[in-house]
Amino acid sequence: MAVDYFLQLEIGMLLCKQIFRVFPMKCMPLLCEAECWKLFCRTAIPDNDTGSCPPELKEYGEKMVKKCVGLPLAIVVLGGLLSSKNQSPTEWENVLNNLQAHFSRDKGVDAILSLSYIELPHN
Repeated sequence: MAVDYFLQLEIGMLLCKQIFRVFPMKCMPLLCEAECWKLFCRTAIPDNDTGSCPPELKEYGEKMVKKCVGLPLAIVVLGGLLSSKNQSPTEWENVLNNLQAHFSRDKGVDAILSLSYIELPHN
């Protein structure tokens, strides 16, 4: 049984190498602080095209955006989570606290993805 596992693993690694030769990966640059904030506000606040945030939510939003370290995926996932919540300081503070708790267990994008998965609606 162990032989099958290692054979499958080796085949998988060979396939990955072939795929990356045909489709080389490109690294996206990280977003600057201003771009992060604009993307976050547009994603987190429904019907917001201005890229700004209500003053009562700004402090919580800025702390959450810093956790995303310029990664667009992390910002969009976190913004999507917040867009489904009540746009109140209490709700954003709860998400920030949950995010900080996840960062104590996971790191970076893993913490944000984990939190967004846990917070999915139970429909």
